[in-house]
Amino acid sequence: MMANLTSCFKSSVASDAKSISREIEKQLSKDKKEARSQVKLLVLGAAESGKSTFIKQMRIIHGKGYSKEEKQGYTSLIHQNINVSVKVLAMAMENLGVPYEKVENQEIGEKFIDMSRDDESNLDLVKGVEIQKFWDDKGIQMCYLRRNEFHLYDSASYYLNNITRICEESFIPNLQDVLRTRLPTSGIIEYLFDVDRFVFGIVDVGGQKSERRKWIHCFENVTSIIFLAALSEYDQTIPSEEIDQDVRNRFNRAEASGAHAQNNNHRRNPMLRSQSDQHFKTPGRFVTHRQPPKNPVQRQFSSVHNHKPPPFDKKGLKSALPPFPTTNHERYGDSNATPRQRANRLRDIEEEDDTPKINRLTESCALFKTIVQNQFFRNMSVILFLNKTDILDEKIKHSHLVDHFPEFPGQKQDAEAAKEFISEKYGKCFDKMKNSKRTLYTHFTCATDTTNISFVFAAIKDIILQQYLVNYNLV
Repeated sequence: MMANLTSCFKSSVASDAKSISREIEKQLSKDKKEARSQVKLLVLGAAESGKSTFIKQMRIIHGKGYSKEEKQGYTSLIHQNINVSVKVLAMAMENLGVPYEKVENQEIGEKFIDMSRDDESNLDLVKGVEIQKFWDDKGIQMCYLRRNEFHLYDSASYYLNNITRICEESFIPNLQDVLRTRLPTSGIIEYLFDVDRFVFGIVDVGGQKSERRKWIHCFENVTSIIFLAALSEYDQTIPSEEIDQDVRNRFNRAEASGAHAQNNNHRRNPMLRSQSDQHFKTPGRFVTHRQPPKNPVQRQFSSVHNHKPPPFDKKGLKSALPPFPTTNHERYGDSNATPRQRANRLRDIEEEDDTPKINRLTESCALFKTIVQNQFFRNMSVILFLNKTDILDEKIKHSHLVDHFPEFPGQKQDAEAAKEFISEKYGKCFDKMKNSKRTLYTHFTCATDTTNISFVFAAIKDIILQQYLVNYNLV
């Protein structure tokens, strides 16, 4: 009797398991079919290169655009961008020692420095009048010309020149207002739209260094890569806090590697999860994903970017770390400190900081080289958007490219020569890919110009579709 019950139970469990397995296989087959029918574009690039703006343009040109309610939803973000821009300019005036034309404008600047984060999304007519006076100050305009020496949103001048309209009670953001908003992308965002009976899926990922480890999750079924690079960043450097974090990450990897070696000496299970560091231990390296790599794509990418760092003196590296923790409130002072005290602490840190400056254009070229030379992308077409032509045309008049790249052969204030020089730098990174039959398609773009982006995308559409057909042996 008991044997019969056990046999029935085992038969029922086996039947349920087979049913679940069939459902999983059915769903996987469906997902694979949908993936094959989608033209997937991966949009990559360094931070603030215009990736999210390009996605917004695709929504305007080929999608549903933005409704009145959706535009209104951007109001608080626009207000925040304006308040932060004014605060940054006021702090830069102090740090650079630029004098104000009028004392009253200095008082306005000090008021914005003392502004709390909770008030950054608030903007009214009274504050708008103050901002207009502040922006019209000749000292502020001189400071703005030196914006490569500090970090300021590219949209700052646009919003400050339109401050009167934006502060009106009836204000509803237009498409240009929406396109120029700045909000760092975190994670992975995919937008789908139809073009000529094809479904295009454009994947936007964060360009900050801390976000790049997430790119690995987007690499499957990609048809083409669109890499965006900002032409206007030739005279800018990466913020020191990002460099500091890189040093810390390098030290953490060294510590993790040491712990891994110790665990191997104790003959522990190499796939055992450590409760202390929350890393998965794998032979030869540490992978900072929540789960160990499950497919060859992840393993290959990890082997290129998460390989065991070369040996170096950990004691010397410790001494290279800044003498303050990584959290913002500890980095800039006590958590209860006023914004003014935090601003003063930041200024002192920047004066003491001896971290080497890394040019943004150089870093972007290095990132581009890493991507195009990755073996996983060896058969993919690569489309390079050299973006922000409008900012370059304005900046090149007073910030000379030769001052930052002595090998530049062109004349000062020559925007076209600057574009060609920067284009050649990226081209050299691409040409170093040996035995590659790919072609690099380069376009100069202005991501905030809908007409320009519409024209450029129409030009590359056929290239992308041809690559899609080749990938799936349809031609």
